[in-house]
Amino acid sequence: MKPSIQKCIQALRAGQPVLLTLRDDSGATRGALILAAENATPAGVNLLALEGRGVVCVGIDAATARRLDLSPMVQTADAAGAALHSVSTISIDAKHGTTTGISAGDRAVTLRLLTSEEATADDFIRPGHLFPYVAHEHGVLGRAEMPEAAVDLMRLAGLKPAGAFCGVLDRSGRVADAAYLQDLASRQGIATVGMDELVAHRLLHGRYLQPGDKEPLASDYGTLEIQSVRDTVHDDTHHVVSKKPGPGQTGIVYVHRACIKEDVFGARDGAGRRNLAAALRRLAAEGGLVIYLGPRTPAERGPSIAAQLVALNGLRAVRPVGPDAAGLPALLEQVGVSAAAACGEGAVKEAIAIHR
Repeated sequence: MKPSIQKCIQALRAGQPVLLTLRDDSGATRGALILAAENATPAGVNLLALEGRGVVCVGIDAATARRLDLSPMVQTADAAGAALHSVSTISIDAKHGTTTGISAGDRAVTLRLLTSEEATADDFIRPGHLFPYVAHEHGVLGRAEMPEAAVDLMRLAGLKPAGAFCGVLDRSGRVADAAYLQDLASRQGIATVGMDELVAHRLLHGRYLQPGDKEPLASDYGTLEIQSVRDTVHDDTHHVVSKKPGPGQTGIVYVHRACIKEDVFGARDGAGRRNLAAALRRLAAEGGLVIYLGPRTPAERGPSIAAQLVALNGLRAVRPVGPDAAGLPALLEQVGVSAAAACGEGAVKEAIAIHR
């Protein structure tokens, strides 16, 4: 686990806020302060309101929303919109132990009540001063936004899946940029994590891959094994072709992203098909894995998925091969696999290749 994520987990368990940074479609950085609902205090909520300056919201999982009858604020049949945006529910206040509901202390009471297993729908007033958002079922892998990050961080910390969050504005009221966020974290001593780090961690360690049984594969390259792996996040299917390395040998790992034009119809505008054939020949001779990623999987997520597939196949030492240098060896180390990168012409390390 990366130190940044570990520090955030420790802070959340101690009731302290953390800072999440993420980039929007234009490449601009924005941020949010996140606080565990389970151990929320008036001081913590006050820091979110004072330093965040945005609306204090709370990310929750769907089970919590159902249990407390937190229905969507707006009923919509727009499936595409629902996939892109988190679902906001009617705002709430705790019915007991609060006054107006707006104070930091009142909102801390409401946050803690959200995580109580004994709480019911009748324990809340609607509308109120706290705004719940229902996170995507796959967290940041399904939608990389603040509610999903809040819930994922709570789960990583072993806390109830409810996290308060507040978008950060600068002193002029504009969305805070990277420099302001860095100054805020330094000034307040707040642990910081990037959305890209959180997504990468979930890709490497999340339980979203469902391996099927291995089957014999009599191929032109020799007798191999093939296994289908269901990817529940990307609604895709990957295939792993394998052969057990010989005694004392370290098998290869090669990754290929499905491309129908090249792989099936022999298009000449790319080297993917030729590289795949070469990798299968090496697999038959040396053992290891050839990972064939499904067509729906985003290319940038391929190496992380491949690393988890290597770990799921029980390999503890591999040699990533392919024409393009990439970060697979480092990713493999994060899942407990030693990657002994081979050296090719000019002492350039062989690494994984993702082909379109």
